[in-house]
Amino acid sequence: MKSKNGSSIIIISVVLVIIFALFGVIILAQTDDNDMNNEVAQNDVVEDTKKEVENIILSESDIEIDIKETKNILVKIEPLEADKEELKFDSTNSEIVKFSKDTKNSNDSNIYGKLQPLAEGECEIYVKTNGIESNKVKIKVVDNERIENERKAQEEQAKKEAEELAAKKAAEEEAKREAERLAAQKAAEEQAKKQTQTQKQVTSSSTQTSSNKSNSKTVYTTPTGKRYHYSPTCGGKNSTATTLSAAISRGLTPCKKCAQ
Repeated sequence: MKSKNGSSIIIISVVLVIIFALFGVIILAQTDDNDMNNEVAQNDVVEDTKKEVENIILSESDIEIDIKETKNILVKIEPLEADKEELKFDSTNSEIVKFSKDTKNSNDSNIYGKLQPLAEGECEIYVKTNGIESNKVKIKVVDNERIENERKAQEEQAKKEAEELAAKKAAEEEAKREAERLAAQKAAEEQAKKQTQTQKQVTSSSTQTSSNKSNSKTVYTTPTGKRYHYSPTCGGKNSTATTLSAAISRGLTPCKKCAQ
């Protein structure tokens, strides 16, 4: 009898333990459900407090930037507390500029975009999110070093051309002066030649005239004498008058006293 009662007590105890264990599991499950429901509710509240972006403004107008520079551009979001996580930074030509979020300088209050030139040219940059798009800013990328080098090269070329032109002009002037000198020299030579010819003609004419005069000059000879005389008394009483040419043609020579 006692053994039977002891077994009953053990069975009842086991059943009670099982019941209490099941009850604890049920309570824990309900607690977890409540915690999950509370967390979901809190998340719903957080989601409800997030505001959508209504307007995006890039605080710049047209920009001209050197290819070696970078620039930060302030991005204004309206309202200020709007969700800024989904902002997309973009350009109309990614080969000219790269436009991205500047995570280093951006914070909850101020968002900055980093402008990084890649090649010379023009394009536009903008920011967008969920169908909202900012104003577009025109970007012009220039290579000032290339421009400066081209300017210097053009100046050097212009200087070289000017020097060549000056040298050519100087050479032409020198050639002109040389041509004028040669022309003057030739003219002087021609004039001198003419003068020489004229002088020769005059001399020849004078010589001829003188010769003619000399040949027609009166001289005195004797029938047997071998000389002619200018003086009629030098030849003696037998002297007769004749012309010099006639005396020379007879082979007579001038008298050493009167015809020298």
